[in-house]
Amino acid sequence: MSNPDAPASRPVDETSGGVRVPRQVPAAGWLREVRLARGVTQQALADALGCKRQACAQLERSEARGAISLYSLRKAAAAMDCELVYALVPRGTGAAPAARGEESPAGERAWAAGEDLPTNLL
Repeated sequence: MSNPDAPASRPVDETSGGVRVPRQVPAAGWLREVRLARGVTQQALADALGCKRQACAQLERSEARGAISLYSLRKAAAAMDCELVYALVPRGTGAAPAARGEESPAGERAWAAGEDLPTNLL
């Protein structure tokens, strides 16, 4: 049986020049991975959040299954002296709708990958 966490089984980012870039969430979730990497115990995180250790364990389980709120994730990140970075990254070529022959909503110019985000999207 192969190890699903082995680097060979992870998808490769085609734009990375063949370098393996993991796109999968760690099995236990990012919150737990970062907590362990920073040397923070669940109890220490719970103390920083003002909750019980069991609540921290539940936060980690929620994050691992993708059910945590951004509010809770932001609080947990701050408690570990981290910054939460939330991003939406286009799949595939990243071509704007106009470049794919699609129409943009009336009065809006299509955003092209590599351009600064329009201020109306910030």
